[in-house]
Amino acid sequence: MLGINTSFFGGGFLSDKSVMRNSDIQKKFISTFKLDKTYREKESASFEIIFIGEDEIKYKYYLEVDLNKKIILKEVAFYSPNGQEKILFEKVYKKSSKKYNYNFEPLSIDIKREEAIRNTSINENEDDVLLISILERFKVIKIFPITNFAKRSGFLKNENVKNLHSLIPSFNLALKNKNFKSFILNLLKEIIDKSIFDIKVEKLFNSKERLLIIRKNEKNEEVEFDLREESSGTQKIFGSLEFLYSFSTSKNSEFILFDEFENDLHPLLMEYIIKNFVHSNKSRSQVVFATHSTTLIGKTLNLFRRDQIWLTQRGYNNNTEIYPLTDCSERSSEDFEKYYLYGRYGAIMGLEDEDYEL
Repeated sequence: MLGINTSFFGGGFLSDKSVMRNSDIQKKFISTFKLDKTYREKESASFEIIFIGEDEIKYKYYLEVDLNKKIILKEVAFYSPNGQEKILFEKVYKKSSKKYNYNFEPLSIDIKREEAIRNTSINENEDDVLLISILERFKVIKIFPITNFAKRSGFLKNENVKNLHSLIPSFNLALKNKNFKSFILNLLKEIIDKSIFDIKVEKLFNSKERLLIIRKNEKNEEVEFDLREESSGTQKIFGSLEFLYSFSTSKNSEFILFDEFENDLHPLLMEYIIKNFVHSNKSRSQVVFATHSTTLIGKTLNLFRRDQIWLTQRGYNNNTEIYPLTDCSERSSEDFEKYYLYGRYGAIMGLEDEDYEL
């Protein structure tokens, strides 16, 4: 996605891949668009995601919340085992009785477990407890494709990699996987520095840890570099390594959001990542890049088709509008970067040269 207001920051449910596993809906995420009276006065907001599970079945998860009372109005999951959509489970708030109705029948669980799940939801304040999180705790197998999808999916932005210390525990655990370590060493040698010899996590005296990159000098001696000594581009690559490994080895569908992907990365490195990890991926995974870089849509790199490029621009009421490049009746042979900067597609800032004379 390219254009004005292209950002996933503050993206609510999408900004936290663990939302389906949390015990509540995190009320800080429930907000309305403040610049438009129509949206400010809306009573509810909804979120829906559709994907193909690891069992090759299409799933849909829908959540609706009351913007004033900050409560769940409806939570429902569908699946299409034979191409026909069916309800998997349902939780609906009835305003007349101020109570929730539950539908567990499609899950094929016994009455005692149904009662235990319902009571757990009530005891944990059911108006903001996600039913799917409780079903996962009770190990209801039929909902696992949904929760597994949520666990595999993620949201990557610059803030994730700037806090380098927070990366170390998970990275240390991942390094114990020989396949992962071999993957990242080969990748780093190819795209960053051929002198990289090893990677390790070192424990310090104050119980903290640091990530070290080992290189060989001209005398073939090992030299240690703290990750904090590396360039911002190298640090960003390290922050993305687990994603790249998972994306290249997983056969399941995943959904990844990359915010400001271009920051600190050379255009040719962006091209390498997109071609070798996104375009070559054989699963049904989907990656969305929110970017201000026109290089990614240019004719030089030639990375995306028209239907893969979506534009965002500020609407009449300062809301963000999104539309595909195919709406602009552009020929696929055109240089999208060139004509985007000319303003042919919209989604650009309203800057005039004469307004900024020195």
